[in-house]
Amino acid sequence: MIHVYEELGDTSRRRLLSELREGPKTVSDLVVATFMKQPNVSSHLARMRCKGIVRAEKVGRQVFYSFASSEIESIVKTALTKREVCDKHLDLCDCSSRYAAAAIVGDESVCAEIIDLASRAEMSLLDIYQDLLGPAMVMIGHWYREEQIDTAQEHMASAITERMMSRVVQRTVAARSLDKTAILGCGPNSWHVIGLRMLADFLNVSGWKTLFLGANVPHKCFLKMVDQNQPDLVLVSCVAEDGLDCGLSLIKQLGELRTTGRKFVIGVGGPCVCKNRDQFLAAGANFTCSNLRTFAEKYLPSIERNGKAPIEWSADSKSV
Repeated sequence: MIHVYEELGDTSRRRLLSELREGPKTVSDLVVATFMKQPNVSSHLARMRCKGIVRAEKVGRQVFYSFASSEIESIVKTALTKREVCDKHLDLCDCSSRYAAAAIVGDESVCAEIIDLASRAEMSLLDIYQDLLGPAMVMIGHWYREEQIDTAQEHMASAITERMMSRVVQRTVAARSLDKTAILGCGPNSWHVIGLRMLADFLNVSGWKTLFLGANVPHKCFLKMVDQNQPDLVLVSCVAEDGLDCGLSLIKQLGELRTTGRKFVIGVGGPCVCKNRDQFLAAGANFTCSNLRTFAEKYLPSIERNGKAPIEWSADSKSV
């Protein structure tokens, strides 16, 4: 049975064996569950089949893979259960650091393994985004600003992270629909969307309908989407200082749209917003927010309950 433990030592094959604990699976099932490419899944299965660890059974036109014997199944389940008990006590700082290091060199399998560790530790989508992926992306951003990595590496790490976020969402059970709509986007000259995408994902699994507009949305298009869809909440991201003027202008125009009878809450976030909080509140934002957990715990309950965010005062409004 030493072959079993050898296969469990490989990240990809361990993921496949972990999925087989739920019962027989086709190659397609395993591709969807593990996010691995089909040729890689087939290759790993063929290897383990040759070693007598898994077997294949044809049912109609499909081939199902399962453990070759009950003894092997027992060994795998015991080994992975022990591993998962250890995984309950994650060092999140270490996980974030390892994730960031893997992402900037394109090692997506390591990133996926870290996300899987977090899932096995029963971390929620909120916790994975806030405590693991968030710090990792902050680290990557710091490396980029210090010119320790280049633009291509930063873009690659961001793309990997968006795929890992999809992985987390697919494993999260969504709440019942709340019949509420949120529109999220960045105005002109604002390109960083991962933080906003995290908010959209959290709202989705919380039962909201979300319309995610993405980066660099012209004011006219943004306002048209709000006017046509009559959302309950509009969230705007402004990350870089060169997007400040456009961001403030968008918030002012959104505020003017509310004077025509539209009722929606306006929230803004991002490093640029944190540095210019009073200006955004004076422009018409109902609240500013620096992270997902604050949004989820401080603002969202009030918005869902009575359609209003807790009042924030700018320095200008306090002096009036």
